[in-house]
Amino acid sequence: MIFTLDARGNVLLPVIVNTFNLTNDQCAKVILSEFVELKKKLQAKGIEYSKLKLALTPVHKDKKEVAFIFDSTLIQSNWYGNVAFQSILPALNKESTYSVLCGDIIADTIPLGISEEIVFENLVQFHSTIFKHPTQYYVIYINNLSNAQFEAIIDALSNLAFFVGYVNMTFSSRLKTILAYSLVNLGIKYKDTMILQHEADRDDAENVNNCGYDFEDFGFSVKSINDMYFGLFLSYKIEALFADPEDLKYSMNAIYSNITSAFELPVSVLEKKLLYLKEKKAAIMEKLGLQDYSTEELAHLIKNCIRKSYFYNLEYLEEYNVPKFNISLELKTLEGKMRKVLVALKYSPTNMGLELITMY
Repeated sequence: MIFTLDARGNVLLPVIVNTFNLTNDQCAKVILSEFVELKKKLQAKGIEYSKLKLALTPVHKDKKEVAFIFDSTLIQSNWYGNVAFQSILPALNKESTYSVLCGDIIADTIPLGISEEIVFENLVQFHSTIFKHPTQYYVIYINNLSNAQFEAIIDALSNLAFFVGYVNMTFSSRLKTILAYSLVNLGIKYKDTMILQHEADRDDAENVNNCGYDFEDFGFSVKSINDMYFGLFLSYKIEALFADPEDLKYSMNAIYSNITSAFELPVSVLEKKLLYLKEKKAAIMEKLGLQDYSTEELAHLIKNCIRKSYFYNLEYLEEYNVPKFNISLELKTLEGKMRKVLVALKYSPTNMGLELITMY
């Protein structure tokens, strides 16, 4: 199973496909071959790919994604990112696993007044800041945070004047979409190990900290992976308000080579599947107001959400001869609160469309 494939922020696949004029089938073989190689590289560093799932897939149930925001103009150093990390690293525990992204807020195409509104609209503010430009704000973005780990980070940052505040990024927003295209994947914190990237021409036996942040000083060991493989398979994709068609194409291509566009595929929900959900998943169906939905209404809901999602947990089920994947939906409960819903879909070659497996 491939937890995530990043063709949204990675030009490697398009370059390979276009340079060598690869067919979909050839592209799929390249992806799977590179994935096998990635797992070998991780194993050589004592890391099992299967242990990194929570760092690479959207949060579900009791975890959250958070953007911690710092005002670089209030930091007396040109290397303000290092100051921010020195402030947050002591609070990171040695048991959890999550992805860490970072960077300035880049919103050059958005008028200043609008970008200011976007930065502050959901901000839980701790300290005052004078907005001049969105790029003055440096972000450390962490997914899969437990409440305890979140509180520990806030305790470490709350008294720092350059810590502006945080934004809960568990659900979609305008700022989350901007950050999806602004931030870079720094690495994965796997318990007491930071998995970072190194240059493609560096010996794989080496472990280097190219970013220079003081991970070792705070008790973390550093393992590094060839950046070509890291970029494709170990980069967490922040969900945007719209999906990237190219990204979906390559994700689907990794498990089934006969599909050109996931956007164009019909979605179906079998009557027996809907009855199963209403009986066995009655609590969540009722909470989301889906108990009275017809198969057509539920299929329409899922299809619309595909345009705002990306595919993860990519897998080809050999015993059933079908590819399957997951998407994460954001639905409003009857109480007006947002909830993440995990949806599993498979491609049916017979119906030439997507079919619901389950949701929870």
